[in-house]
Amino acid sequence: MKVTLVGYTPNPLYVCAEAAAVCYNSEPDLKIIKGCIRSGHQSVLEHCSFTFRVEGISRSCSHQIVRHRIASYSQQSQRYVKYDDLDWVIPDYGIDGDFARHACDIMLNAYKDMTDESDPGFQKSTIDAARCVLPNATPTTIYITMNLRALMHFCNERMCNRASKEIHEVACAMKEQVMWAENISVEEKTILSEVLVPKCEAGPIKACPEIGGCGRHKPLKEFVWRAKGRWIGINEWAQMHDSKPSGMGTYFWCSACEEPHESKTKFCPNCGAEMMEG
Repeated sequence: MKVTLVGYTPNPLYVCAEAAAVCYNSEPDLKIIKGCIRSGHQSVLEHCSFTFRVEGISRSCSHQIVRHRIASYSQQSQRYVKYDDLDWVIPDYGIDGDFARHACDIMLNAYKDMTDESDPGFQKSTIDAARCVLPNATPTTIYITMNLRALMHFCNERMCNRASKEIHEVACAMKEQVMWAENISVEEKTILSEVLVPKCEAGPIKACPEIGGCGRHKPLKEFVWRAKGRWIGINEWAQMHDSKPSGMGTYFWCSACEEPHESKTKFCPNCGAEMMEG
């Protein structure tokens, strides 16, 4: 796998800063960009772009990449490119590599037989149709152009340790290429290094939003405080208030906000308190 930054907006954050300055009728400054990122006003980050050439990845990886819709893609066509020999992209984990390569070779031989025009006894197929037997391990090359906002989202999702290993490596290599770019200042790279990160490190709280995370950071739920409460029946409510509400015999009250509700739920619909047993 090889990732190359083949083109980009020079001094990208300064370009975005100039766009942001128009919004606020102020002077362009990287402080504006920091504020926009921090506040979530990130549309100004769409004014710069980065183009990558990614080669030697599997078709299964490229299928994951193109799910990121706010980007432009140009990929090697299997309709017009005929394959003779292929260096399969096989995962180095969770699979018998030799067995997988042998299975892929069988598929490649079938593909070559289907497209071999020298054998008069075999019904020929076009490479457009014959590609249906090629496996997901087939290598491919793809050009990717993303604006900075889309690149941030790509890195947030795919640099996560729970992402597929191959696309994780692509995301890390894309960030590395940006950090090596010549026409990006040190000040810009400092900001970029802080936003081209996995999602557990993208916000003000360093926390993992995934279920069963990798252990780099605590789960996000440990940082979310929620009031606790319990459901109170009509008899207990009457004892607390020395009176009995009329016409509300089927209601329950939240102990946190004392608002009545028709049924018991896990969280109070009014104040959001988490309901405990008892």
